[in-house]
Amino acid sequence: MPDFVVDTETREVTSRSEEARNPAILVAVTGPGYANHRWLFARFPDFVMHEADGEPAGADPLKMIYASAAPSEAAPAQGERVKSFRSTLDVIENGAAVETRTVEVNGPLSLRGFRLYQSGYNPDDLAWTSLEVVRDPGVPLVYAGFAFMLIGLFIVFYLNPWLQERARA
Repeated sequence: MPDFVVDTETREVTSRSEEARNPAILVAVTGPGYANHRWLFARFPDFVMHEADGEPAGADPLKMIYASAAPSEAAPAQGERVKSFRSTLDVIENGAAVETRTVEVNGPLSLRGFRLYQSGYNPDDLAWTSLEVVRDPGVPLVYAGFAFMLIGLFIVFYLNPWLQERARA
């Protein structure tokens, strides 16, 4: 929503205009025993507003606070591009910060089966970053497929001809 506004009686969300005066996005996180629909606001990152369905079902499994962002090297001169960028995140469990981790391009944060990748930043405002959250439960199955394929190739091209030569002798 470019200009977020909510009707206090019906809790209906609309946009007053197409200009980005109060930008907001609805983020939905679901999982086994957990569902949360929450509005996030660009200009008010600490403000939380749950969707009309109310509070989340279950406790937040994980919470992070965006601590800081900075170029990996010295700040570039005006007009130059940042070659590498990193973001520092505070991991929160039970209301307390348990650790601080840094995320960089090709250096994701791995936590509880999820990976957070640095996917973008705003060169004009280095206090802003874009993170991509990924969960790939099928990766071990893909690696097992590669292993079986290599074993099959070994059998077809090396073991089979060797056994046939041995049987002829």
